[in-house]
Amino acid sequence: DSAASVASGSVTPVAPISVPSAPTNVTATAGNGMATVSFDAPVSDGGSVITQYTVTSSPGGITGTSTTASPVTVTGLTNGTAYTFAVVATNSVGNSAASVTSGSVTPISQPSAPTNVKATAGNGRATVSFDAPASDGGSAITGYTVTSSPG
Repeated sequence: DSAASVASGSVTPVAPISVPSAPTNVTATAGNGMATVSFDAPVSDGGSVITQYTVTSSPGGITGTSTTASPVTVTGLTNGTAYTFAVVATNSVGNSAASVTSGSVTPISQPSAPTNVKATAGNGRATVSFDAPASDGGSAITGYTVTSSPG
């Protein structure tokens, strides 16, 4: 006596998930004490949705994160210091390899005002003297503009 066999349900193979590939085309634009870092999403998410991007500065290891995509702003940078940035994508499995780093950018700000300003009147002119600002904002001062106001 033999029993009849029952067909089993179909099996669909599932690809294993892995960490995402690294983000690409990383560029940075400097601002005052910060940089905005843009990049392209990884070619592969590893089969799992990317949940976060982390941008890390060098030097300093200062980070900025985003749960969406590019761009990411990194704050807390020192004006006058050159930085490069790398991006890591994260999914449920883990972190991608770090991207190729961006080109170097240097955050700068406006210089502080000159001090000890003095004007000496002359015949139809004035001679103005002053002390250089205490801070150049992270970049060499390239010139000064002196303006007069009636009075």
